[in-house]
Amino acid sequence: MDGGHFVKGITTQKCNQFLQTFFLTSIIEVTIEGTGRNTLGVIDKALKVKSQLEKQPGRVVDEVWAVFDRDSFPNQDFDNAIAKARELAVHCAWSNEAFELWYLLHFQNFENAMSRHDYKKLLERELSRCIGKPYQYEKSDHTVFDLLIQHGNEEQAIKRAKQLEEQFAGRTDYASHNPCTRVYVLVEKLRLQSPPNA
Repeated sequence: MDGGHFVKGITTQKCNQFLQTFFLTSIIEVTIEGTGRNTLGVIDKALKVKSQLEKQPGRVVDEVWAVFDRDSFPNQDFDNAIAKARELAVHCAWSNEAFELWYLLHFQNFENAMSRHDYKKLLERELSRCIGKPYQYEKSDHTVFDLLIQHGNEEQAIKRAKQLEEQFAGRTDYASHNPCTRVYVLVEKLRLQSPPNA
């Protein structure tokens, strides 16, 4: 990752907030919010930004990452986005159905398919229990990351995410991998980029 720089394709503000919890030199942000782009659009835009950056003298971008959810996009779009990313050497930190699965894995394992609408109430239940008062989750809530650091267990989230992914080993019907998240791969990479004791 070009000297601590990070090129990302995001579809929501929560991904940007998530990345801010790591101490990178800089983040080059590609925000695709409210433009109607699907998961393929996130990958295309991230590649365009990489190309623009590499036109600068002496500039090399080592890695490009796309962060996106399954959401309500058609199965074929989600599967094709991941296949295209792999073909074009774009790393994906995708979640099926929603990024909030990553948050929930900080508290417990989930093995059954869930709707993205179920994540909110489960997250509210877990965080309310941890902080001892009612917690109402909003996607734009900046405090959720502090609460995850204080009350969640990132090591367990990584372990649980790997176990979920193992259930679907060898399958390329990614839209059917529910629940599953590859955010852990990005987290492990960012941990290597963060300065010690940051």
